[in-house]
Amino acid sequence: RHFRSALGRTILDEIRTARVEVARRLLLTTNLELVEVARRSGFANAAAFSVGFHREVGSPPGAYRRAARGLPSSEDA
Repeated sequence: RHFRSALGRTILDEIRTARVEVARRLLLTTNLELVEVARRSGFANAAAFSVGFHREVGSPPGAYRRAARGLPSSEDA
């Protein structure tokens, strides 16, 4: 309760944000498979990673990586 009243978000929100930030960095700086990015960023599994990342960022991890690298979307390929 104190955490939320002080920062306006829950501890779980903060943990999720931190995990997504680690994932963003890995997506942009490595060629790791998405399953490995999920593992290294602390998500329970690839499905939880995909849902959590999409919710936080607004796009799925693979699409985020392609867009950030200026690559065509999988629909364009």
